Amino acid sequence: MKNQKGISSLLGILIIVILGVFVIGGVLVYQYWWMPEKPVPTVPILTPEPIPTPDETADWEIYRNEIYKYEIKYPYKWEAKENPEGNVEFIVQRVATININFISQDTLSVMGITYCQAYPEDKNHCEEITINDAVYIIEKFSDSVGDRENILIGSPHGGALSISLISVTDELQAIFRKMLSTFRFIETKPAWDGRTGILWLYNVDCGLESGECPPDHILSPDMLNRTYLLGDFEKKHSGLIVRIRGKKTNLPYQEMADRFGGDLFWKNMGYPMKGIIVDSYIVLSKIPYHDFLVEKANEYTAEKYPCLSGRYPDRYGGGLYTFWNKTFSWEIVGSTPVLKVRMTDTHIKKSQPFYKLWYDGTQGNFIKEVKSSDIVSCPYPYTGGKFPFEE
Repeated sequence: MKNQKGISSLLGILIIVILGVFVIGGVLVYQYWWMPEKPVPTVPILTPEPIPTPDETADWEIYRNEIYKYEIKYPYKWEAKENPEGNVEFIVQRVATININFISQDTLSVMGITYCQAYPEDKNHCEEITINDAVYIIEKFSDSVGDRENILIGSPHGGALSISLISVTDELQAIFRKMLSTFRFIETKPAWDGRTGILWLYNVDCGLESGECPPDHILSPDMLNRTYLLGDFEKKHSGLIVRIRGKKTNLPYQEMADRFGGDLFWKNMGYPMKGIIVDSYIVLSKIPYHDFLVEKANEYTAEKYPCLSGRYPDRYGGGLYTFWNKTFSWEIVGSTPVLKVRMTDTHIKKSQPFYKLWYDGTQGNFIKEVKSSDIVSCPYPYTGGKFPFEE
């Protein structure tokens, strides 16, 4: 009997344990499959608000020039003194420290390109600065008076403003740059709009039969793209850099056909043709690019790279000739028209060494040479009395 009671007790405990397992398992299954999950609380991440940079010019005075349509801030303890021509001096302790003078387009053409426009890589004398999302260059130089800094800002109304720091100290340099950061033109609509390019005239430059040449157009800086024109031009302006003002539209069929080769023109060029009906234009350079650059390239090469130049009695009028291929381009640097000629050794298929010459398109002065590497030198593999491709 005692054994039976022990067995019964053991069996009862076992049954209780099994029931407990089932109950606990059921609870766990219920919690996993049917009980809705409680959202896990999230801890908000607080991002510190950026601390605004204080405007160090907030309490400065604003100088506004109604003649040349610009404004600039200056320290409130300074004095702005404007003359009848619209130029201004900023005076501190009775000494003129910073001045702003207007330079006309004609004067800029005579001045030519500045040192830093030709050699912006000279960081000791040329410092880039951004004003209203445009990049300008502060030029640093010394004269009999002392150290100076100057910046040219082209005006949308023509010409440029020359802003100069006359007396250079660390404190004044900092103020000068803060003043420049506040500079802006009041009215930005330019006096001339439209496109700029080298003018090519049908009745001057076309030596082919009627209809085999394109109509009047201007050439892009790389001389590869044309913008066709319908307007009246002076023949003497062909080959010069001009700025066109007019309306871009489909050019009228009959007038274009009458001017530029009749039906053969349309057969060769196609229609409709987009271009500019010219209202007016201004001339920016004074030297027709092609013959001038060819002559200068030949002379420069003969003097500096004689092994790349030759003179042939039975060819080219007995004049100088360069072995390398010439290509032309142009650029407006600051307010100066620049004409460029590049000589490239097209016989070397991979590297194709080159040297490029820059000239002032108004005065004709040499500006600089840019070349691909020191491989452009003499002696050079292509020498002697024959052309490279004849060897």
